[in-house]
Amino acid sequence: MERRALLVLADGTVLRGRAISGQGTVGGEVVFNTSMTGYQEMLTDPSYRGEILTLTFPLIGCYGVDPEVSQSEEIQAKGLVISRLYQEDSHPRAALTLREWLREQGVLAIEGVDTRLVAMRLREKGAMNGVITTELSEAEAIRMAQTLPDLGEFDLVGEVTPREPQEVPPEGEECFRVACLHCGMKRAIARELASRGLRLMIYPAGVRVEEVLEFEPHGLFISNGPGDPATCFPTVRPLLEELVLRRALPTFGICLGNQLLGLLFGLRTYKLKFGHRGANHPVMDLAAGRVNISSHNHGYAVHAPYPGYDPEVRPPVLPDGPYPAPDRPEVLITHLNVNDGSVEGLRHRELPAFAVQYHPEGSPGPLDNTYLFDQFVELIAEHA
Repeated sequence: MERRALLVLADGTVLRGRAISGQGTVGGEVVFNTSMTGYQEMLTDPSYRGEILTLTFPLIGCYGVDPEVSQSEEIQAKGLVISRLYQEDSHPRAALTLREWLREQGVLAIEGVDTRLVAMRLREKGAMNGVITTELSEAEAIRMAQTLPDLGEFDLVGEVTPREPQEVPPEGEECFRVACLHCGMKRAIARELASRGLRLMIYPAGVRVEEVLEFEPHGLFISNGPGDPATCFPTVRPLLEELVLRRALPTFGICLGNQLLGLLFGLRTYKLKFGHRGANHPVMDLAAGRVNISSHNHGYAVHAPYPGYDPEVRPPVLPDGPYPAPDRPEVLITHLNVNDGSVEGLRHRELPAFAVQYHPEGSPGPLDNTYLFDQFVELIAEHA
């Protein structure tokens, strides 16, 4: 029998629904994703650690759960909010229904909620904490939501990074060795890198510089991950200073990797009002002069406004080409979000290092951004 459940936001919004898996109470930062597909990839993406994921597409679960597409070993989100659950699955590779998988993983989920209303609340008022509960009263749940600590206070990277290094062999003939800093790295990223002949050694975020140097890497990859980049930066800073700044190792970063490179280069980061999460975000490649549709999952961004930037103008008026970051002329801003003008990519003028804020591996999302992995291989070849 389905149990009554509540979703409560810190601003006092109360939404009633039904628990489709589990019972009890979970709290976390409530976020929304506008993708039509990819619920399994999202739930297992370590970047969602500590968050309650709300899906705005109204019907979820149609194709069940395929173990091959999970981005980590387990569901990382603290809870799931959907409008309507599809009870069956209609995909030949489905091993479980979504409900069965959520119950197996012990994740509390609620359906029957107006998820687009949740998205509107977050867009209007900004990111906020919330609670899913089958046991608390409305008043108790509101009090809990309003007293939860900010997600940025937690070392979430420390929760998702592996304990031991893991080697991933290349597909086909090996061309180069790449050290990967796992801050919450998705499996799809490792597949994209390995498919280009790269031998990967995936390291925990707190790995010692000496251990990485023993691998004799030709390049460095900095992964995506959860939480405030300023929280985990002290952990990864010694490695980045040695490999990126002193040894000029060819470097590529994605999502959190973009923010960490920004901090390394002297820029600062900030929390977006409600984050970018979805598979249809337009990003302007300023060097190529074209727009790519991209997949996003981040709540923070690099702060580097261009001359004339006005946050009140939507859509913003974008510059004609890459521009130097304020007070850091050695850093070029290479990509911008067409919707709000936020930074989506950067590269260093002198060091062989670049990064993007979005997810070019395209899982979930389109595949028209995978050229960035080819550029990484080319960059390594130039400096090998």
